[in-house]
Amino acid sequence: MSEPEHRDHQQYVLDLVDGWGVGWLGAAAALAGVVLVGLFLSQGATVDEHVTLNDSLLLGTAPVLFRVTAGLSAVLLVGAVLAWARRWWRLPGRIGYTVVALVACTAVAATYKLLWWAETVRWQRIRRTETGCSPGARRERWRPPGRRAHRTEVGPVWYPKIPQRFGDGALPGGVWVAEEKVHGAHLALVSDGRTTRAAGRRGPLDEDRFAGFFGVATIWPQLATAASAAARTAGTDLVLYGELAGGRYPHPGVPAVDGSEPVQTGVWYAPGLVWLAFDAAVRTGDGWRWTGRAALVELTAAVGLACVPALGEGPRQRLRGLPMDFPTRVPAALGLPELPGNRAEGFVVKPAFAWHTGERGPRPVLKVKHPEFAEDARYAGARPYVPPAGGLPAWLVAAAVERLTPPRVAAARSKLGPATAADELAAEVVADLLADLDADLGGLPGPDRTRLAAALTPAARTLAGPAAR
Repeated sequence: MSEPEHRDHQQYVLDLVDGWGVGWLGAAAALAGVVLVGLFLSQGATVDEHVTLNDSLLLGTAPVLFRVTAGLSAVLLVGAVLAWARRWWRLPGRIGYTVVALVACTAVAATYKLLWWAETVRWQRIRRTETGCSPGARRERWRPPGRRAHRTEVGPVWYPKIPQRFGDGALPGGVWVAEEKVHGAHLALVSDGRTTRAAGRRGPLDEDRFAGFFGVATIWPQLATAASAAARTAGTDLVLYGELAGGRYPHPGVPAVDGSEPVQTGVWYAPGLVWLAFDAAVRTGDGWRWTGRAALVELTAAVGLACVPALGEGPRQRLRGLPMDFPTRVPAALGLPELPGNRAEGFVVKPAFAWHTGERGPRPVLKVKHPEFAEDARYAGARPYVPPAGGLPAWLVAAAVERLTPPRVAAARSKLGPATAADELAAEVVADLLADLDADLGGLPGPDRTRLAAALTPAARTLAGPAAR
């Protein structure tokens, strides 16, 4: 190609980019963006109840193709309009392209806001579809006390699973505390000082789970008011972790409470429902901090709440050697007469002092359970039959079956609520079992995990059925 022809070719490309070619390209891209917006708003999807709107967008609920195409459409469209304006007003090249760059950046920001609006509309449409309500009816529909419409979290609602042995690494010294492990249902009170929401081990309770969560609605006004007062006392966001227990106390001198059902069986605490705090976390400027035992007792006592009984304080080694077979101390703390043979589920050992996870990492906590409540080979009761699983070593299947016990099903039911369907309960049992097995073995390969889950699920469903309740 000769030099004049080369210059003509360059000029042609510049004219194409700077003229009507970009205009038509921008118009086409804008049209594609509009079509994608329509598809995005009309498509069906399921939004997990524990994912906030911001997470839904940033974690990829909005398709990547949509975001990229819509962004390019906005930039090209603005570029085309400004190219026309530059040619019309005969702006100098540098000034024109500077204006194009500035407005293009503004267009990107505006596009993100458009995406946010689109995601908001789609998210609200999905929620209305799931609940069968119009927007007005949805606003009027009852929510658990303190629940916020925007579904934000103010704290670490997911309480860490407590292991039955310490992991590797050095453990801190100082004063530790041993507390009775109450046999109930995990219930956290999440408060910012104005409102309080209920949360289970897996996250906030929605309307259906709250309504069927062991009758907690009967004592919720007291719990919510007390938790909000505690958060105001702490001067920051607060999460109180506790056990919902009681519902029956078979003592001839203690009258029953009408309408109460036991949260768990095997240990009797009170004729009505009680909630006992065992931990608390407060928000600080650089993360969350677990409060110490003394601070927890002081905080809850000031608002009329009780804590799980303490068995003692001192060096970790001495507390670890406490006997696991002892009568529960909860009834005595509530002023109730003692029941013979009313053994405690076990105890938990942890540091008695405050612990900042941002500075020190995860806090070491250990549980010691009585064999009657064990979820592994120590349990002496009947277990369901698990057929041989092809491709798995016999010892691995046996190790898994040893952990498939009624106490594990009861623990899963306490997390999800008594009205949980058998299939959902079985899935939770298997997931919890595999997590324990993975920790005990130091790792479980993915294929083995999949085959084990398939083999264990029918047996777990048998345990989770009506006969097991």
